[in-house]
Amino acid sequence: MDPPGSVVRPNGVRPADNALVDGGGRRISPRLRYHLNVRALIEHRAELRTSRIVVTHVGEETLARLAEVPFDVAADGSVFQL
Repeated sequence: MDPPGSVVRPNGVRPADNALVDGGGRRISPRLRYHLNVRALIEHRAELRTSRIVVTHVGEETLARLAEVPFDVAADGSVFQL
């Protein structure tokens, strides 16, 4: 069960043009309890009412599988046009 107000719940992200999300879960799958990861974002993308997601703080496994990540991924020094 996800914590109240979790981003993976439809009411967790209000309509927005951009959402910066900490994807610090060490694994692209499976999910860690009470910690968001990229797999959870992929699974719940349709519920997140934002046109763009930028994921920060991803782990080594996610970095090694960037082709599977359908979001922008921030790294040190990244610059994004809003």
